[in-house]
Amino acid sequence: MIETQPRAGVTRAQLVAHFTAAPIPADWALIRSGVVTNVLFKIGADVGFYALLSATTAQEAQSIVDRHTEDEVLFDIKLVPVHHFAHFD
Repeated sequence: MIETQPRAGVTRAQLVAHFTAAPIPADWALIRSGVVTNVLFKIGADVGFYALLSATTAQEAQSIVDRHTEDEVLFDIKLVPVHHFAHFD
């Protein structure tokens, strides 16, 4: 799962503008292809999002995140391992 927090100095107006603009084609491709399966938007004072990312390993997930966020300036991004089932390896 991808969890975001606004970077220091980023305003709420910048975040709202980002989320209400047309989607970035590369990001939209991740959704269309099923790599990103769900996106949940944080509302209220702490604007951001959570996204469920489908990957077979933590390394694959990190690689996907790294490739698609190298120019990210609005958010700090944290990758949180989750699973659909109680699988605690």
